[in-house]
Amino acid sequence: MNEKLNPAEIAFLKSLSTSDLSAVLESMPRDVQEQSIRDLMNQESSSTQSVVSDRESVAISREQRNQVAKQRIRQTLQDVSPLPPKLTGKSAELRASCDESLHTHLVTCYGNAFSLSFSDDHLRLIDQLEETIRNGGLKAIGMPRGSGKTTIIVRASMWGILTGLRKFCVLVAATDSFATNLLAGIKTEILTNEILGNLYGREIHSLRSLEGEARKASGQRFEGERTCVRWGTGTIGFGFIPGVTTNGATMTAVGLTGNIRGQQITAPDGTVHRPDIV
Repeated sequence: MNEKLNPAEIAFLKSLSTSDLSAVLESMPRDVQEQSIRDLMNQESSSTQSVVSDRESVAISREQRNQVAKQRIRQTLQDVSPLPPKLTGKSAELRASCDESLHTHLVTCYGNAFSLSFSDDHLRLIDQLEETIRNGGLKAIGMPRGSGKTTIIVRASMWGILTGLRKFCVLVAATDSFATNLLAGIKTEILTNEILGNLYGREIHSLRSLEGEARKASGQRFEGERTCVRWGTGTIGFGFIPGVTTNGATMTAVGLTGNIRGQQITAPDGTVHRPDIV
């Protein structure tokens, strides 16, 4: 694109909200997008220069002004607001049923993981897990290898996080590598499970917005504020977005010989969160 934006077009883009500007830029062809960003950067540079005093203008080089403009545009593109709309009608009813019953949540959201009907032993396990997640307590449950207990327990932990019953879940496996694999399975569900995305879109919005790229986490913002979302090998941090059930929620995974004790997460307001389900 050779033609620059005219003043009216620049004014229109500057009048947009953070989310609307990001959407407009992303919808443009690449060459048009790049030219628009350059024009906005130049406008920001001119604005920065106009509001400072003569002495400050001398101190601030053109390169510094460009850096300020680039940073503002970068922050705009990293902003993931707004949230998906709240559910209504049948979708809201189904979501409520999933929140009320761990069994319903498992068969609804993870049908491909549980292609066979649950046995009586499975149903007892699910009932005991729901009771523990809701009310706390200690449970020691033994089942044969290959019976699906790990698959159920991991997704039950997710249910506790998504419904807000629990805020900090630690998955403990026999080894660090096995623990990492468990967390990787959860990441796959978050990114690709469309039923989960439809019913719990607001709860996993910050994570899905990363598109599986951990490098995007540090700069992510919501309405201008950092979310502090985390997407690491051994940690999933849902970020801090007010009004969302998973606000401040965290899931970690460690091996038996790993650092199980002493885990904590500090919220932006200084509150310290410690594990409430292991």
